[in-house]
Amino acid sequence: MNSLIKALKKLKAVTKLQIIIGLIFIVFLAIRLILNTGLVNCQSQDDGMYLASSMKLAKENLNFPRDFIFANYINPSWIPYSRIGMVFPTTTFIKVFGVNDFATTFFSLISSVLIFFLLLELCKNFFKKDRYIKVIAVMLLTFFPLNVVYSTRIMPEMPLVLFTGLAILLFIYGINRKNDLFLIFSGISIGLAYLVKESAIISLAIFPLYYIFE
Repeated sequence: MNSLIKALKKLKAVTKLQIIIGLIFIVFLAIRLILNTGLVNCQSQDDGMYLASSMKLAKENLNFPRDFIFANYINPSWIPYSRIGMVFPTTTFIKVFGVNDFATTFFSLISSVLIFFLLLELCKNFFKKDRYIKVIAVMLLTFFPLNVVYSTRIMPEMPLVLFTGLAILLFIYGINRKNDLFLIFSGISIGLAYLVKESAIISLAIFPLYYIFE
């Protein structure tokens, strides 16, 4: 009888936690939908260059600059051409939904949403004894200004964080469960992050440090 009561109390606590996280997620999504600026930022900013590259690819005439590899200088307008991990998905949504605020920023938005659930899973692995730490984490993420801004623009930051975080999580799974398959997918994920933005290579320092101090 006592074990049944304990089980019911535990179930009640879990359900309460899930309800809280669900409500936070609703607020999380509502903020990003309400504050979505879409194509407004595309004038003379990075958004415009990513959109132009995606539009060229959608018309099947995306030509890489001839001197891109061996040039003595890099023209900033060339950068989006190399970040195919950002340009290709954006082009896909433009092909499917047309050129509009939703299609152009959907990759950033969906990446931000997936980061929400990725953070929950990371908290589950790092803070196993404290279930409510994940509530604090996703609450901070919900109102984190940079996450809100970049999830509503045609920028690579959200996909970069998503694939980098996923690579870290899969690496942890691979080490803890001694499963090489997770490590392989971790490598693939960090490769995708690199295709989104080159700065992903910095995160490689995390893996040996975790392996050493774990």
